[in-house]
Amino acid sequence: MKLNKTLTSICVLVMVIFVMSAFLSAGEKEDDFYGYFTLGYRFVSTDGVETRYKEDINLDSGPRLFNLNLHYKATGSAKKIIDRLDLDIYNFGGDPYETMGLSIVKYGKFKFDYKRRKSTYFYQDIQDSGDMHHFDFERIMDSGAFKIRLCSAAKFYLNFDLYTKKGSSTQSFDISRDEFEFDKPIDEMSKTVAVGLDVKVKKFAFVLEEKIQDYENTNSMFLPGFSLGEDPDPAASLNYFFLNQPYDFKSYTTTAKIKANPFAFLLIQGAAQISKQDTNLNYTDSASGASYLGDDFAYMYQGSGSFERNIKLYDLDLTLLLSNKLAVVGAVRYKSFVQDGELTGDAAAASRWKFDTLGLEGGLQFQASSNFALTFGLRSEERDIERGMEEAAGEEGVEGETTKRRGFFGNMLWKLSKNFKLTADYQYGTYQDVFTLTSPTQFKPFPLNRAFESQRVLCHRHLSLKQERKRHLRRNVGSQ
Repeated sequence: MKLNKTLTSICVLVMVIFVMSAFLSAGEKEDDFYGYFTLGYRFVSTDGVETRYKEDINLDSGPRLFNLNLHYKATGSAKKIIDRLDLDIYNFGGDPYETMGLSIVKYGKFKFDYKRRKSTYFYQDIQDSGDMHHFDFERIMDSGAFKIRLCSAAKFYLNFDLYTKKGSSTQSFDISRDEFEFDKPIDEMSKTVAVGLDVKVKKFAFVLEEKIQDYENTNSMFLPGFSLGEDPDPAASLNYFFLNQPYDFKSYTTTAKIKANPFAFLLIQGAAQISKQDTNLNYTDSASGASYLGDDFAYMYQGSGSFERNIKLYDLDLTLLLSNKLAVVGAVRYKSFVQDGELTGDAAAASRWKFDTLGLEGGLQFQASSNFALTFGLRSEERDIERGMEEAAGEEGVEGETTKRRGFFGNMLWKLSKNFKLTADYQYGTYQDVFTLTSPTQFKPFPLNRAFESQRVLCHRHLSLKQERKRHLRRNVGSQ
């Protein structure tokens, strides 16, 4: 049945391509329409451990469209609609990796790109006593981008991504001092759509984007039947086991970017992002069996939950030219994270997390020439954390903490020649009110990079010296 379906799909695809070829190539020159394909049948014969073959090779017998490449350059009346069409297909018909790409272009008007990638993954432990894991799933990734030029200064774009992952797997779990193997179906899907506007004029550039993501995951696990576990000697056993924890979320993200040069001596760059995510979940956990002591047990828990997450990011960079070689640079960065969640049912609880981070940077940048630049300045960052938990018993606890980071920085860029450049960066800072006693209170990273590039050789070296001082004044020095 699978062979007939694959063969039919390939035949239909090839026929469609031939019809398109005859239609598009009518009256066209050979250089305007060309392509080729490789169609065949794969014969596979294996001997030995079949699961090992599927892990490493995983090629099945059957008809295959190994590759198809079609290129069309429009002329005449067709040029009013499109200028160029390209279609590429590889390993169609059931191979572990299948790819497809379609591109349609009308120069100066629009461009459409579509890509489809399919991959399969297989793993099975062949040892008598191993990790008790098994995976056999398929992933399909579809992505597309559609760009329209509204005018010489504005472009509109629409992007989409679709991801699916389906298959089967097994998961080991320790219950009552014994390890059991459970079936874990795989079924998840993600859909993302983004629309945006890109505006560029002489001294101003602006990008506005809205993105929506929808995600679902069944997330379940069960015991296919009665089991004595991996080791039958203990008295532990399971009559049945079900664990269902499906969840889904939807997120909305708004992003704005700006780059302006209102005056010859002032450059402004900024970005802002606001996102909101709503998550819903349900859980059911039930089991029946005997413990390692031989006592019978049975339980069942169920409930639901929801979480709401809000994230705000703001970033602003300023450059003020004092002369043709000296400039004042500065930056302001703010991050906010708030998450509220609650569980209802047998494990009822509520929690809240809040992070607020404010960072400031300021300094001077000296550019002696187009080959040498030196920057140094001060940096300050402060983070406020608030977290709280409320359990079913009514107990509530809220904790707050503030972390401060102060220091200075410096970096250098030196282009010694057309093919060789040297970069160095140094930072010095201190922490206050760190989370743990083992966290560093002082840091001094010093990465040094040198790169040589030519038409034949590309060489890159990285050297990093890092020094930290702990609260107990012990020094740690590392280099690579």
